[in-house]
Amino acid sequence: MSAADHSPSEKTAAVLTAVPLRGCAEHVTQRADLPAILEASRHDTPGLLRFLTWSASYHQAEAVRLEREARTALPALKAAEAAWRTAVQWVTLCPHPVLLLMLADPAPTH
Repeated sequence: MSAADHSPSEKTAAVLTAVPLRGCAEHVTQRADLPAILEASRHDTPGLLRFLTWSASYHQAEAVRLEREARTALPALKAAEAAWRTAVQWVTLCPHPVLLLMLADPAPTH
């Protein structure tokens, strides 16, 4: 993005992508373990790509599910919050012993 928050032109984007990739490729070609890297990539890359593809789609679906659950739970959250606020007002205005017992934590069972 530019300083004015505009997307770069296609040509600029291509250059900004290609320059670091070229530098990275030049660095890798100078490594002594390049044959081992190439051999490992032939064996590991397809499995890694399958995993990454599965992972991305699974987590996108999970994010959609969780967002839907959050939206569904929002009214219940608001209702529970309103109930607690009402209970606090009751206790504050009229601290009746029965009300205090109803709101107290149950006794621990050991």
